[in-house]
Amino acid sequence: MTPEVVQLLIQLPIVGIFAWFVWAWSRKNQEAQEARDKLMQEFWKEQRESDRGIMERLVLSVDGLCDKFGKHDQKTEAALAVLKDRETQKRNPKTRPL
Repeated sequence: MTPEVVQLLIQLPIVGIFAWFVWAWSRKNQEAQEARDKLMQEFWKEQRESDRGIMERLVLSVDGLCDKFGKHDQKTEAALAVLKDRETQKRNPKTRPL
């Protein structure tokens, strides 16, 4: 055998081992990335559901506040109308009821 063939026979197993190592490492890395991605997808799904629940409760709270402010505004307008009538009657005694 020529020296080149001997060197080739020595290098082939080394290259094969290196190629197998790179393939095994990349496969392991890919599996780890897929597991990480799955965990992140689950996290973001839970996060969206949680945010949706928070937003629904917030909307209910705002609706309740709007109702309270609406009732308050009605009471205030009624009270102002009474005060305006009283003030008008004080300024114009002729319009006072008997």
